[in-house]
Amino acid sequence: MKILVKTTLFLTMLSMTACESEKETKKVNQNAFEQPFKTLLVYPKQKLLGAFQLKQDNQSDFTLENFRGKWHLIFMGFAQCPDVCPTTLSDISAIYRELSDTAKGQIQVVFLSVDPQRDTLEYLNRYVKHFDPGFIGITGQKEQIDLLVGDLGGIYSINNDSDNTERNNYTVDHTARIFIVSPDATRYGIISSEFFQSQDKSLLIKDLQKMALSLVN
Repeated sequence: MKILVKTTLFLTMLSMTACESEKETKKVNQNAFEQPFKTLLVYPKQKLLGAFQLKQDNQSDFTLENFRGKWHLIFMGFAQCPDVCPTTLSDISAIYRELSDTAKGQIQVVFLSVDPQRDTLEYLNRYVKHFDPGFIGITGQKEQIDLLVGDLGGIYSINNDSDNTERNNYTVDHTARIFIVSPDATRYGIISSEFFQSQDKSLLIKDLQKMALSLVN
């Protein structure tokens, strides 16, 4: 009889634990962050970017305040890049052209050069305008570049061997994703590489259109 009572009590406690566990699982699922887009990966927590001081390709200052009021798509790299940078910027340009004029007015594409030694503002201006007249390039001192890159969640490394006599013949490793900064200057998310690299970008265009028009609706 004692064994039966103990067994019954154990099974009851086990059942209660299972029920509590199921309730907790449902609670977690209910509180789980739901992605608002199919092709954009939005961060569950929006982080306000820190202050920085860079220069735009038109010689004007570019600071945290420049992010306010528009969505910004930021791609970091270097103008001497032989493949990833021009390919990505060409793809962004093709996608940007498919947006409505209203949506274009709410999105600014930014190329952040992490190679200020070679990418002067004049050269950067010619480089980005080749892809689209509305694109802008920004760069500046390494310390200021690092502030923005770090806040966005990117990384880069300049492979410049001090023993190399041709100092301008070096490469740069860098994050290849496209970061999204919201109109209130927060780190909003990234474009999913899966959809960005696919042949059919219609779904991505639709999501960017939806994101952009959220400012005017």
